[in-house]
Amino acid sequence: MSMEVDTSSPTDINTDADVVITSTTLNKTLDSNKTTKLLKNISKYSSSITTSPPKITKKKDDKKNYTPLELQYIGLKEKYPNMILAIEVGYKYRFFAEDAMTVSKVLGVMCFRDHNFYSAVVPVHRIMIHLRKLVRYGYKVGIVNQLETSAIKAESSSKNKPFIRELTKVYTKSTFIDDISYDNDSSLENQSLSSTLVCIFEKDKKNPKALVEKTLISIVSIDLSAGSIIYDSFEDDFTRNILETRLIHMQPSELLLPSTSLSYETEKLISNISVNGIGFSNETIRIERSETAFKSVEESYEEIQKYYKDNSCLDKILPLLDVFKKGNSFSSNILICINALLNYLKSFKLESVLCIPNNISSFEQKNYLTLNGNTLTNLEIFRSTRENSSHGTLFQIIDHTSSKFGRRLLKKWVERPLLNIDLLNERTHAIDELLNGQIGQTNNFIQLRKLLSSIPDIEKALCHIFYKRCSISELVDTLLAFKKISECFPENEMVCPIESILLKDIISSLSIHNLLSKYLDKINISSAKENDVLNFLKDTSQYPNIGINKDEIEEIKKELDDHLKEIRKKIHKPNLEYINVSGIEYLLEFRNTQCKTLPADWIKINNTKTFSRYRTPFIEKKLKEKDLYSEKLLLECNLAYKDFLNHFAEDYENFKNVVNKLALLDCLLSLSIVASQPGYVKPIYTDDTIIEVKEGRNPITEINKDTYVANDILLNDENKCMIITGPNMGGKSNYVRQVALIVILSQIGSYVPAEYAKLGLFDGIYTRMGAQDNIMKGQSTFMIELQETSNIMKYATPKSLIILDEFGRGTSTYDGIALAYSTLSYLLENINATTLFITHFSSIGSLESKYSQCHNYYMNYIEDKEENESKIIFLYKIVRGITHKSYGINVAMLANLPKVITDLAQTKSKELEDSVQKNIDDKKQWYRQEFFKQLYKTGLHDMPLEEIYHYLNLI
Repeated sequence: MSMEVDTSSPTDINTDADVVITSTTLNKTLDSNKTTKLLKNISKYSSSITTSPPKITKKKDDKKNYTPLELQYIGLKEKYPNMILAIEVGYKYRFFAEDAMTVSKVLGVMCFRDHNFYSAVVPVHRIMIHLRKLVRYGYKVGIVNQLETSAIKAESSSKNKPFIRELTKVYTKSTFIDDISYDNDSSLENQSLSSTLVCIFEKDKKNPKALVEKTLISIVSIDLSAGSIIYDSFEDDFTRNILETRLIHMQPSELLLPSTSLSYETEKLISNISVNGIGFSNETIRIERSETAFKSVEESYEEIQKYYKDNSCLDKILPLLDVFKKGNSFSSNILICINALLNYLKSFKLESVLCIPNNISSFEQKNYLTLNGNTLTNLEIFRSTRENSSHGTLFQIIDHTSSKFGRRLLKKWVERPLLNIDLLNERTHAIDELLNGQIGQTNNFIQLRKLLSSIPDIEKALCHIFYKRCSISELVDTLLAFKKISECFPENEMVCPIESILLKDIISSLSIHNLLSKYLDKINISSAKENDVLNFLKDTSQYPNIGINKDEIEEIKKELDDHLKEIRKKIHKPNLEYINVSGIEYLLEFRNTQCKTLPADWIKINNTKTFSRYRTPFIEKKLKEKDLYSEKLLLECNLAYKDFLNHFAEDYENFKNVVNKLALLDCLLSLSIVASQPGYVKPIYTDDTIIEVKEGRNPITEINKDTYVANDILLNDENKCMIITGPNMGGKSNYVRQVALIVILSQIGSYVPAEYAKLGLFDGIYTRMGAQDNIMKGQSTFMIELQETSNIMKYATPKSLIILDEFGRGTSTYDGIALAYSTLSYLLENINATTLFITHFSSIGSLESKYSQCHNYYMNYIEDKEENESKIIFLYKIVRGITHKSYGINVAMLANLPKVITDLAQTKSKELEDSVQKNIDDKKQWYRQEFFKQLYKTGLHDMPLEEIYHYLNLI
């Protein structure tokens, strides 16, 4: 590679402090906890550069003022205005004008004035590190490469013109997949740096201002790292709860949207998550709006069909395309999203993701337990509300996976628990055998288990190979990883009896010796590890141009050797040899005292104090020829490598099957570690909608407790609703979370924290917990409370688990009690789902007498009265009954509120309590008098029985 130099005035580098943005300045800002802050306030660095860069505008008269390289940049920038351009110049990448200033701000590299523009420079070997940082902050970056080498350039007709440069790659947050080696951080938060691109399309509402009218939304997600595509189409109300749930599950790093604004409610949600992140990640989400990608259903269908036909994979996808097209607007709009993604990904040369076999699936809920966004947040499945991280979450507790692809599959298991008893029994039986069977003790299995933690992320590597964007060393490392896996369990050799169907299937799928030989036998392993594309293949007979160029190079080498013999005779130096110095070959070295006798036409290349090195005109000529053939050989070898990758792509599905089985095994091993912990039991599954648990525990809470009070759970047709009262901090919320988490664990096939557990399968868990507002959406705490409860009523079924924690507390007492009473009555009468209802409104407990499946419970405690104060001892044990006190003032004391406040609060509480009790007593007395008046008038025998019962209840 040759370094190109501009042919204008010397570079003017200003190193003044006001021009240079140092890495020290940036490092103070690029703290991991201040990432979002940098994004929001990045403009503050503009003061560091005192002179604004010249705008890229030129007249024909001014053309002579620009260097050839600058003119190239101007042309490229006019063609690609919406991205940062990194232009390859020799062994560096250069940024110009506004791009240079942006790079300087984000990367902390020097920004200096060079000719007509500001410029910033990074070395070629560091470009991937810098790219990762740029795309993380939401920038689109284009890589402009030199398409000519110095040798080919010297022989071309344009040898006096600048190197030809073109845009070869484009990166954004979701499409940055070329640097899989960097991903060393296994924390769940950094999974957001993966490659999920989501396209959203809406059908316009008939009345845009109507809140009650639902909006038809279509969504397609592509995980470019794993090669998976998920689609869905649904109607959503103004809360956008369904869309938010989909996005939490998909975890996008980038959204592709139409250029015209979506509905107000959708734009509000997108505006919120693009800045604050979503789900377990607080990473920002990049927004890409396209004017040309979104087309009509008919145009989309034709373009998609043509793409698949051109790539010889139409037969496999056509039935699904026809289903989309012939269906209603729900499914047909999915075509618009797929085609938009196809058009968008073409600019990144990643559209081949659509051709990966069997990678398209529906976001189908009917086969899985529904966990909406509220539930994932309230139960702290992936992100702790206290620490805003994955620490202290359910996923962290059960995640003992060894591989990245295993961790990704386990996350999917937790997001989508099963509704099939047979599949769940298969998982628990496999876990049981891993714990107690022979397979876990065999050397073969122990070796495989060690490999899971040492092999690279072969799922991402496979996609990288499929996209033909992998290095040779990455390819061979992936193949060797598969080879090690395959050697653990030799083909047709059973190391021990295996009972589990899952384990049998996994072990039998790992032996792919013949498939591996098909590729490894063609490769020179040592050359491949060195990324030596020239000697990558053992046999190049099917690529004749490689042999021709190699022969030409060998012939030139022979001619140079013969020329050396002639030189020896000519200058009478029989021991003269060619030497290489600092990569410069075919040099003839002489002492400086001998140089006077050398031929005058010899060319001095370099010298030291003692020696001088020369080449003859013949050597110079032959080396130019050799360089030319070497460049041609490199091009031919690269073509052969691409052809090798094309053949490999034909077996992608076979290799992916092995990865899927390994991921499944990794998840089972992770859950077996959970099962081996003290106090975990294998759940018994039943078709009945019941939860019967002895000595159950909250798996999240017990981690941080030295002692933990376990509780029984009994929910069935006779006891389907628990109204739970009790003092503040008594453990009510912990108990209902315990119930939900045990259900989730059981339905992913995990052992559960209990002495005994028998559970039915629930189709959804819906929660309304905590007090929060959403200023970004213009919603108050009480509004959110009502919206969440409304959504529960829309989607819950008799087989759902509903948790309502202190519903109605966001408004006045009477309104709150009225809403809580009527809401629970509606749930019991119309839905009859398994319900846990936490409340401080003790009057709600009267529903026990109205509904046979509803019963009162409270968290037990002891009230210890000392002088004028009463202290509460929490027992954290659920018992039958109801308590009328919440002891909020006791919590105020624990929170160290000033004693003068708590004393006054106790006095006021006593006054209010006495006042209320007096009103109750007065009313009872009035009803007694009314009762006896009516009794006196009508007589006991003539008074209707219903009226007597009415008065007795009031008294």
